[in-house]
Amino acid sequence: MVLGALAYLAVATTAAANADEGLDVNVGPTRIIMRGGNYPVLLKLADGSIIMDAGVLGDGKTNRWPRAAVISRDDGHTWENYPQALLVNHDGSLCVLPDGTALAFGYHTEPVEGRPDVFTTSRWVSHDNWKTVEDPTPLYVRMADIVPSVDDGNVAYFGPLFHGRSVAIAEETILTTMYGKFGADKQFAPPGKKEKSRSVLVKSTDRGRNWEYVSTIASLHGISDPELLRRWQEGFGEPTLAILPDGKLICVMRTGTSVKRKQVQRYHDLSRTILRKGNYFVSSGQMTRPLYQATSTDGGASWSQPRPMPGATGACPRLLVLDNGVLALSFGRLYRPTQRVAIMFSTDGGETWTERTELFSDLSSGYTDMVAIGPERLLLVHDSVTAWGPKYTPDWIGAIDIEVRRSSPE
Repeated sequence: MVLGALAYLAVATTAAANADEGLDVNVGPTRIIMRGGNYPVLLKLADGSIIMDAGVLGDGKTNRWPRAAVISRDDGHTWENYPQALLVNHDGSLCVLPDGTALAFGYHTEPVEGRPDVFTTSRWVSHDNWKTVEDPTPLYVRMADIVPSVDDGNVAYFGPLFHGRSVAIAEETILTTMYGKFGADKQFAPPGKKEKSRSVLVKSTDRGRNWEYVSTIASLHGISDPELLRRWQEGFGEPTLAILPDGKLICVMRTGTSVKRKQVQRYHDLSRTILRKGNYFVSSGQMTRPLYQATSTDGGASWSQPRPMPGATGACPRLLVLDNGVLALSFGRLYRPTQRVAIMFSTDGGETWTERTELFSDLSSGYTDMVAIGPERLLLVHDSVTAWGPKYTPDWIGAIDIEVRRSSPE
């Protein structure tokens, strides 16, 4: 399929090491592919079809949205309703093995009675490109020093959390990321406050049935600046993992999103405001907390010191490696409450990044997802909402085609 009506945008990298190479980035128009949806998730199956799964408006009494799905069989050009949802939302993890088997792993894990340091959640399997899905079976994760906590919605959880796309590195072997609260990190929580999370790497050698802890990707033990530690919000959470062509692993993580808001006393346009207790609020102008990245060159046994990413802030980062070697990073919640959605690229495995390109500047959950639809092309989805808060109203989900070419030397 040929990209239609593309707006051309030339993006130069921010570091001198990449300045002479650069990228040509073509960002297509946003097209609405679902009404009334939020928190979109993409899964590209072995037959090339793409499922887009999202939360849809429920009964308004809970923040746990029912799921609905659509499917595209032509790289996201057209979509149709699909009866089989992906069974996990923007949390949890998805994977397609080399033989085409599609897997889904639940988000929350629970302790297994009588088995110390072992946690369980559901595992779903499909052998026919998600046309049918086997009844869920339990998976098991072995991890020590986990302490119970509560999530952003004050829902209690008692085990580590699956998050981010899993990476199949062999027929039976899968790597993925989790995050959670560890006893060793209690020292970083002020009295009466929630513990800070850390992000970890886990590995399965039996197609996701059993998982073992491999290493800590990032924790606050790796931050030496006491003033930075004092102001830290959430620890390291919502990790996303990618494996680069040279085998290097890269992980990008959320560290916090809250910033001050200011009340609107006088206005011209309310499109970027939220309503709270009868008052309108806009962003104070502050950006949310930076995303952090870490890399591993030994299969995840050890990781580089986590470092902040200039220009990349907010929630739920997503990594994607294209066949041309370009690494893409999408993220949202750049500002509160407008949220926004953006994307950045790297041509050197995450050592340097382009300046961010903002793709959507209004109210959104800030959660995105991406899949490759060609050697130099990706499909990105994001949502738009009409209000923000525990009971916000989903409006629509949009899809954007983005072409990313390495610039030809002159």
